[in-house]
Amino acid sequence: MSKVIPFLSASKCAAFDGASKVLSKVGVSFKQVEHADMNGVCMAGGLARSELDCLKVHTTIRSTGAAAKLNPDATYNDADFSVVRSLGVATADAVPVTEKVDKFAKLGIDTSSDVELLRANIAKTVQAAIELAAETGASRITVFQKPQSAFKEHNTLFVNTVKEAAEKAEVSVEVVNSQQLSNAAVMFSKNLGVIVAPDYSASSNFENLASGIAGGAGMASETHKSDNATIFTSSSMGSSSNPTGLLIAATQALKAMGLAAEAGKVQAALEKTYKAGTLPSDVKGGKDSAAFATAVASAC
Repeated sequence: MSKVIPFLSASKCAAFDGASKVLSKVGVSFKQVEHADMNGVCMAGGLARSELDCLKVHTTIRSTGAAAKLNPDATYNDADFSVVRSLGVATADAVPVTEKVDKFAKLGIDTSSDVELLRANIAKTVQAAIELAAETGASRITVFQKPQSAFKEHNTLFVNTVKEAAEKAEVSVEVVNSQQLSNAAVMFSKNLGVIVAPDYSASSNFENLASGIAGGAGMASETHKSDNATIFTSSSMGSSSNPTGLLIAATQALKAMGLAAEAGKVQAALEKTYKAGTLPSDVKGGKDSAAFATAVASAC
């Protein structure tokens, strides 16, 4: 069984060397590849929206649990929820489908084909949310909705598509407005479970809140799904030298590749290193991400 993880070369990030050092201790290496070769299970250092569109990613999942448990600031150690966000389809004319569905329709332009395209994309996201709820034991799916959004038609389409798919899967759905969910994330982050969100700026803000609750952008991991690939990344967009988020992403990639033993060793080494008090530079009390990566590698 191959122990090589394809890694998007254009996204090589500040945490890359530290993560590579740790993975080498369990016999795993990165192979740098280009966009065209991103198939199956692969990794990246953080992807901008333009890159997600290029890779035809339809769903992005940001999770708090693994990182929050490691965070030496115990405020949110029990936080364990995921934001499953649907990404609108990029079209040849560069106008987002999400805007066409609302703005073009108001101008009397036929948007029926765009509605179906968006519905199909949302359905893929809902399926990912249903699978995640089953995997994590979540009792329901919560729909994130900004009530005063300019995208009224998009909101309606999103909620209806979620409810239809969830009903077939016998999963309960609760629609909660963006402000209430943001407050709940701060006050009751243990109980949020799986949150499915449309593609608008309020969802981006909520994703950033989730990263903060997890301990910061360098701590949290993210998963991007296209029809051809599942891409595991850190949520830091490559700016943080803290390899924690990238290593958590690597454990997820290894499990997806059938390398659960290697994933377990990396996870155990992370836990041991944090408990020992050796911390990366962007975590409270941390000083040196390179020394942190060396300590994790030694613990493998």
